[in-house]
Amino acid sequence: MPISTVTHSIRRTMKSPTKTAPLPLPLPLPHEGLPPTSTTTSTTTTTSTVETSAKTAAPTNTVPPVYIFAYGSLINGASVRRSITAPVAVAPKPVVVSGFRRTWGFKCARRSYTAVAITASASANDCVNGVLVRVNNDDLPNLDKREEGYARRRICSSLIRQPYGNVHIEPHAQIWAYILEDCCEAESGYESDSSISSTRSHVACPVVPIPQSYIDCIIAGALLEHGPRFARDFIRLTHSWHEGTWINDRNAKDPVRRYVPNAAVGENDLCPKVAKSVDDLLQALVPSAFSSRIDVA
Repeated sequence: MPISTVTHSIRRTMKSPTKTAPLPLPLPLPHEGLPPTSTTTSTTTTTSTVETSAKTAAPTNTVPPVYIFAYGSLINGASVRRSITAPVAVAPKPVVVSGFRRTWGFKCARRSYTAVAITASASANDCVNGVLVRVNNDDLPNLDKREEGYARRRICSSLIRQPYGNVHIEPHAQIWAYILEDCCEAESGYESDSSISSTRSHVACPVVPIPQSYIDCIIAGALLEHGPRFARDFIRLTHSWHEGTWINDRNAKDPVRRYVPNAAVGENDLCPKVAKSVDDLLQALVPSAFSSRIDVA
C-alpha cells in the first residue's frame, strides 16, 4: 500500500483528543481572624437577625436538633450543667454570629450583678462569638428560668460564621439565643417560643456591679475549652468594659461573691495559674478598665 494511502487511513481512524474541563480554582484558605466586613456600597440588603419565615424544613419524621447560642456563662461547660440534667451529647461548637452586639448591660436580679447581654444591631461591624450548645426541648424550661429577664429568640443560621474551624450544623436545626430587647419592641415580629419578658439595658453600679467571679466563669471556660483566641475574642467583642463598677470578688465569700461555683456540677475555684491567665488577658485587652477594678472581701 502506498505511503500516502496509509497516512490517509491513519488520519481517518485517529480519534480527536477528548476535551477536559478546566480544573476548578482552589478554594480560598480560611482567614486567620474574623472575616472582614464587606465594603460594597452598591446595593444594600437588610437581613433580619432572627428567623421570621421561610425556615428550612426538617426531614419527615425527624425531630429538628435544638441549639442554644451561648455567649456568656453558658460558654463554660460546667455552668451549663446547672440547668441541663442530661449530659451534653454533642461537643459545643464555637462560632461567630453577625448582627448582634454584646455589652455589660443586663441586671441579674438573683444575685444583684451585671451580666452580659446581646442586642440586635443594624451595624455591619457588630458580631458576637460564642458556642452552639446542643440541648433537648425538655431543657428549655429550665434554661428559660435561668435566663429570666432575657427573651429567647430563634436566630438565622445564615448569620453564623466559623472562623475557629468548620463544624457541622444541621440545615434544619433550631438555634435559639437569649437576647435583650427594648421594652418598646414588643411588636418587633421576632419569632419567640418563650414567655420571658425582656428588660432595658442598664449600666453597672456599686449595688449591681460587674463581678470578677462571673467573668472568671466565662473566660476560664472560653480559655480552657476553646482556646486563647476564642477567649481573646470574647473580651474584644464585648463592649462597655469601661462603663460602671467592676469588682474583684474572686476571693470573697458568699453573699459578697456574686457567682459562687457549684461543686455538684463540677465547678471549682480557679487555680492560681488559670486565674493569672484570665487576669493577663484582661490587663492586655482592657487595661484601663482592669486597673479600675475594685477589690472586695
